[in-house]
Amino acid sequence: MEPLRSLFSPPRSYLARCRQKEMVDFARRSFSTQAASTASTPQPPPPPPPPEKTHFGGLKDEDRIFTNLYGLHDPFLKGAMKRGDWYRTKDLVLKGSDWIVNEMKKSGLRGRGGAGFPSGLKWSFMPKVSDGRPSYLVVNADESEPGTCKDREIMRHDPHKLLEDA
Repeated sequence: MEPLRSLFSPPRSYLARCRQKEMVDFARRSFSTQAASTASTPQPPPPPPPPEKTHFGGLKDEDRIFTNLYGLHDPFLKGAMKRGDWYRTKDLVLKGSDWIVNEMKKSGLRGRGGAGFPSGLKWSFMPKVSDGRPSYLVVNADESEPGTCKDREIMRHDPHKLLEDA
């Protein structure tokens, strides 16, 4: 039975070539430039002109919070201090953790993650009194969402800004 079946049915490659030829013929009939010019269908409108350069206010590179995203400056402590990192941080720490957390809550600052969790609320969960054990700062830098690398350049070129803000 199998030999008869193969005799009467064309090979798959032949069917694929026929299907491909049908698609090409369809494309030629449907999208031919000659057919479009002779047909009575209206021509599509011309493309819009390129947009003019937009202006986003007075924000300049020196006004940005992250000043070394391009990696042009020293990412280490001395370079970060020259760019203004750690300036008056001691004064803020001396005001106390309650004052800092309340200021964060009043500011409405949110995290850079997808949920945008309020930073002041998150900071209020930290223990107020040390029990003598060592403390560790853990910065979650997992960018597991496909195509998101928004924090990579901050960690690479401006790490002290990240640590100072944490």
